[in-house]
Amino acid sequence: MATRTTKATSKLAGTAKVLREMREFARMEEEYGQDVAVSITAKAIQRFNPEVTQADVRGAARVLRALLSGDVSLAV
Repeated sequence: MATRTTKATSKLAGTAKVLREMREFARMEEEYGQDVAVSITAKAIQRFNPEVTQADVRGAARVLRALLSGDVSLAV
């Protein structure tokens, strides 16, 4: 199950792209579990960057969830 890409969403970049992909990751995680979501996401990323591991994806998801929680502010 790959991330769905349509003409309207294929041109997303930056924050919008990150939010869309994170939402898709969360949907897969809820439907299939974290291990499956991590595996699918890692495989998709590895098509363009083979050095990314499942551990990288798991860590990135943890960081993004923390940032999206609203409790973290990097601004000083």
